Amino acid sequence: MGIMGGFLGTGMKSARGFAMALALLSGTAALAGATEDYNAAYAALEQKNYVTAGQLFQKFAQNYPTDSRAGTAVYWWGETAYVQLDFTSAATIYMNGYQKYPQSPKAANMLLGAGLSLAKLGKTKEACTAFAMLSSQYPNATGLVTRLAAAEKSRLNCR
Repeated sequence: MGIMGGFLGTGMKSARGFAMALALLSGTAALAGATEDYNAAYAALEQKNYVTAGQLFQKFAQNYPTDSRAGTAVYWWGETAYVQLDFTSAATIYMNGYQKYPQSPKAANMLLGAGLSLAKLGKTKEACTAFAMLSSQYPNATGLVTRLAAAEKSRLNCR
């Protein structure tokens, strides 16, 4: 019996086995597709092609919402809006990302980005709220994130 014949066998068990093998292969293909898509978005970001990077990170987050990199993708999507001075979009992207991915490695960064974006829009009260959330929910955030948030809180006279 050949390799495929031995694998597939005959009868209902073989159909189930084939379906399971196909599901495993599709999962592997989906993972490879997700990795390729994320890497393409990040490459565009590194090349400072912010419009394309933003579109690709948005697409990644929409296509792979349960991928472990989805929260990070939303963060980078927000960053692309911020560097293009689209503070309204950036604030929305960051806050939605924080709400959807509070356990993301970039969750604290998303609150920082939201606060900075809101401050740029003159929404001081909302910015201060974002910084307060960052401090209370992510007390162990990286030093840079906490220093930037503290500096902005001081500049805005947050309570």
